[in-house]
Amino acid sequence: MRVFRRILTTTPVARSSNLIPSFLPLLVPALLAPASPHASPLSTLSRGHLLATASSSSHRPQQRRLATMAAEKEKVRVLALHGYGQTAEGFSSKMGAVRKECKSAVEWVFLDAPFTVSHDSFDMTGQSWYDFSNKDEVTGDRVWGEFDKTLKLFEDTWRDQGPFDGVLGFSQGASVAMVLSALQSRGKAPPGVSFDFVCMISGFPPADPTWRSVCMEEPIKGVRALHVIGEGDTVVEPARSESAVGAFGGGGHVVVTHAKGHLVPS
Repeated sequence: MRVFRRILTTTPVARSSNLIPSFLPLLVPALLAPASPHASPLSTLSRGHLLATASSSSHRPQQRRLATMAAEKEKVRVLALHGYGQTAEGFSSKMGAVRKECKSAVEWVFLDAPFTVSHDSFDMTGQSWYDFSNKDEVTGDRVWGEFDKTLKLFEDTWRDQGPFDGVLGFSQGASVAMVLSALQSRGKAPPGVSFDFVCMISGFPPADPTWRSVCMEEPIKGVRALHVIGEGDTVVEPARSESAVGAFGGGGHVVVTHAKGHLVPS
């Protein structure tokens, strides 16, 4: 895709398409371009080959599950989390190009956040993953009010619609996906919640001090991550997104930047 300019060199981020974890071209092939002119385009690699490659390089049960899915021609299941003020239906529409590109390999489930918010300046109503009205009395930081309701929603969603192989989030949804990744890494995820990879588009660490600490105090391990960052993003500045990259420990993480702003590039 011509919109992408470079792969960041942050260690341990993959900088060659040969190092890109197998789920990435399955999850968002429209968002990835080969990092090396000598590398094979991701679109030419078969789904079975990609999954089998990942399975051979890892002993994690979910990666073995992906290889089994490839052999049985099953789709990878991804839970998609919209941004602040958006809805599941609206986010599905914005993801149209990605969904089209992945239709043979990915089954999407778009989830509505539990809190309703209104935008006076835009004359619209949408959803939020936490009560956005709360602030810390001392620091003034946003506090994720009633976030326990959101965690219970994830528990119910995994029970009723799961399992899911990965979680994709945009903006606020990406921040929440980061929290889920951190909770899973520390063995504190909601009951039944388990996934192998995360895709953060215009993501950022939580401003809430409690959840920021959960994400940033120790490296997030056991979850592969794709970070998509807009160099022209004025809502979530690239530096904020890049700070989220550093929270993920271990290998197998990829950062892709594009020239546009606060959106899902297509």
